[in-house]
Amino acid sequence: MTAKRFEKLKLALKYYLIGREWTKALEAFAFAEKHHIGLRKDGETPEFQHQIEIALRITTLKNLRNEEKCIIIALLHDIREDHKIQSSEIEAQFGIEVREAVDAMTVKFNGWRKSSEEYYDTISQNVLASIVKGCDREHNLNSMNGVFKHEKKLSYIEEVEAHILPMLKKAADLFPDQHLAYMSIRHSLKSIVSHVRFSLNEIQPFMMAPEWVIRNFNPQPQPPEPQTDGQQTDGPIINVAAPGQILYR
Repeated sequence: MTAKRFEKLKLALKYYLIGREWTKALEAFAFAEKHHIGLRKDGETPEFQHQIEIALRITTLKNLRNEEKCIIIALLHDIREDHKIQSSEIEAQFGIEVREAVDAMTVKFNGWRKSSEEYYDTISQNVLASIVKGCDREHNLNSMNGVFKHEKKLSYIEEVEAHILPMLKKAADLFPDQHLAYMSIRHSLKSIVSHVRFSLNEIQPFMMAPEWVIRNFNPQPQPPEPQTDGQQTDGPIINVAAPGQILYR
């Protein structure tokens, strides 16, 4: 099923790019596909599916200054960090704007690493990278179930709240023509974070319970016992009218 879905997503994006005659984006597609040939952390999902799904999310956003370049950056944003591609190669094939955005989204390379403050400040000032980073984190959050442990999930949503949402707000102030796109991404991230926080808060107390509680846990709610006539209950008042028949009043 995973392979079939991946092929459908690839075709959807490819035909979208062909239909718009975006030849540079098609070049980026082929370039990224050549390098992203492994699997994601779940050991099943193709590595390249991450880039494809971010690019497809970008196609849904309104008022982008340059949709094609955003898609190109979505396809290339991990290429330096994961596959050690030099900036000069990216600039030679895709231009300085793409190279600058990919550089902005590269947090570590050949032994050096940016601080969180430097990383997000640089991204916030890049009209293309700021959009792609927001969509990147959307997909990270949406695909981490069953892959990351509780602590990793918590660190991801804390990073969203501490760095990514403020970065998107700052970028929206700097690039107001993309306001609707930033608003869509921010709304989506807030919704996902709220959902993840709720699920983590539900799971954590359970995981701290004694082993015998977890072992004997039955998630199926039990129906209330029927009450005899005249007895008050916390729920609806019911009478037993006849064997096997329950009447509500």
